[in-house]
Amino acid sequence: MRQLWSRVLMALCLVALATAAKPYIDAMEHDIQIVTPQSFDAVIRKFRDDKVQCVLFYQKNADTKKMIDGWYNRVAKDLKGMVKVAALDCDESPLFCKDQNVKTFPTILVFPPNPLPATPYEGAMEEKPLTSALTRMIPNYNVKTVTAANIDEFLTTHIGIPKVFLFTNKKGHPTIYKALSNHFKKEMDFGIIHESETALVNRFKVTKFPTIQVHRADKKPETYTKKEFTYQGLYDFVNLYCETFAKGGGFDHSKNAQHSGSSSGSAKEEAKPWLVQKVPEVTKASHGDVCFKGDSQGLCVIF
Repeated sequence: MRQLWSRVLMALCLVALATAAKPYIDAMEHDIQIVTPQSFDAVIRKFRDDKVQCVLFYQKNADTKKMIDGWYNRVAKDLKGMVKVAALDCDESPLFCKDQNVKTFPTILVFPPNPLPATPYEGAMEEKPLTSALTRMIPNYNVKTVTAANIDEFLTTHIGIPKVFLFTNKKGHPTIYKALSNHFKKEMDFGIIHESETALVNRFKVTKFPTIQVHRADKKPETYTKKEFTYQGLYDFVNLYCETFAKGGGFDHSKNAQHSGSSSGSAKEEAKPWLVQKVPEVTKASHGDVCFKGDSQGLCVIF
């Protein structure tokens, strides 16, 4: 009997030790990113220009543990890649939390892209309200509404940069697409084409909605074929066609760009709609591409 009790006590001690050693937020079980005062600049402040982020400032207690294991971790999982969801332990770093003007616990600070300031989240401490508040802050200005009137301009501005199209039968900009456009804004152009643009839907042979296509100069369009439209799936697909050269980086296929002497990365590249027109108009701007290139061979017929 004494031997049995010894084994029971030993087992209880091992369980207690394992419980005590287990992290409050476990990287193997949680999608929440752990931050400390030492890593705050590298993890949060470094990405203020581009990413929506939130940080939970907490003290350890049963209610907070339930929140972290439950709905807060679900927000982190659902928005993974689109929004950075993090947490900081104020029991271990009380002075840092005080410097962030955190006075009550738990507090969630939301960090929208610059120049907007960080602000305390004031909504209900629940999954859906926080998710909605965060996704609203993902910029949509990197997505251009494309119509029959501006399609040629869109395709030939930054002509060396891939163009991503979302064909949709719904209003607005999907969160996943906004997040993609925000991530790849320096390497790709993003457009949205609505079902009502029948000429474009037919032109690009779109038969169902939503459809995602990537267009590159002089190459066949690539279409996303997976059934589920997840952020990671779309990210992996778009990333396959991401160019090394960034917009505004001085990269241009034209001879004029090579000899212009301009090194400015901020100058906007002029659109060249004649490059995608079936019967291009010959003008002062287009004649070099249409007819009069020095290495051109054959005939140029002008009406």
